[in-house]
Amino acid sequence: NKIKNKTLRQTVYDKGKGLCYLCKLPLEYKDMTIDNVIPKSRGGTNNINNLMPTHKKCNNEKDNKLPSKRDIIIAKFRKPTQ
Repeated sequence: NKIKNKTLRQTVYDKGKGLCYLCKLPLEYKDMTIDNVIPKSRGGTNNINNLMPTHKKCNNEKDNKLPSKRDIIIAKFRKPTQ
């Protein structure tokens, strides 16, 4: 889901403080995708409170899972030393 509004995009990026919401690793603004924390297919909205910055790979892995599955995604992408 591409959001073209640069102000909204910057706001979402700023919420994450330069980190991916899912894996908590550094995230470059240019590489960011916007994730619906509660997927739209599960009743989520595009309200700013439901949007978080993510890596494309993390967002694809999350797919339409609910936030309770986030730990599975974190474990998959984090290195053992983190």
